[in-house]
Amino acid sequence: MIRPSQNLFSKKVYQKGVRLLSGFNSRLPYLQPDQERSDAARLPYLPLSLINFLFAAATPATMLVTAAEFDALLQNNSLRITMIGMSNVGKTKRAKSLVADSALNFLWVCCDDLVEAKLKPFLEGKGFKGVDGVAAWMGQPYEQRYPETQSLFLKFEEEVMAEIDYQGSKNIIIDTTGSVIYLSAKALRQLRGSALIVYLEASEDIKKFLFERYMSNPKPVVWGGSFSKKTGESDMEALKRCYPQLLEFRAAKYAELADLTIPYLALRDTSGKQFLDEVRKRLPSS
Repeated sequence: MIRPSQNLFSKKVYQKGVRLLSGFNSRLPYLQPDQERSDAARLPYLPLSLINFLFAAATPATMLVTAAEFDALLQNNSLRITMIGMSNVGKTKRAKSLVADSALNFLWVCCDDLVEAKLKPFLEGKGFKGVDGVAAWMGQPYEQRYPETQSLFLKFEEEVMAEIDYQGSKNIIIDTTGSVIYLSAKALRQLRGSALIVYLEASEDIKKFLFERYMSNPKPVVWGGSFSKKTGESDMEALKRCYPQLLEFRAAKYAELADLTIPYLALRDTSGKQFLDEVRKRLPSS
């Protein structure tokens, strides 16, 4: 039987699903109205495939909550936050600051580590380890192996996102990879329906830093369709031309996916509690 979770996010999905299911009472002979039975108790009379379909349709397009709901979720250890954004904007730092404050009771889900664990069989024996090792294994977008390695990386990243357990007795902070925006529509829909998505927006100075660091040592990244090479252009010339376009494309996609955006400078040197305060003040009051 499908039961509502204590998580307010899940309750919203559940309640909408129940409302959808109740509309089938008069049309399905094996689901008879029964005033003495709760909606939840009548659910098993429906085929599981139909229940799954209706609950998928009921999944919210966003988990944006009010400030009051945010407070209640935090207090009940049911707050789910997903951070998205480019590297070096402080996603991991924010996650560590939340976990470090035991009073906030946060569990940290590091997607980079989880993807790396899935890639371990492909990295072992080749001397690759850590985020830099994953990048070296992936290669550059002009290399013949790149389409295959990029595809495999995104496949494992999609698995990681699908396997996240949003239940539990702690608040959860999800520290995504920079390539989360390249996942399937289904994966992104599930993400938006499971957690409040906060975009940590890179400043122009950070973008400039990322560009300069990349050109001094071009480490492989997920490019999607942002890389192309013109006739007569060298590999480095193509990277130099395309990388700023990649940053702008990603910035637009992060903003599109997010429930709310917080500029990098607003979060610099903030504690876990201060980060939550910055999130809260950007939420609707009702």
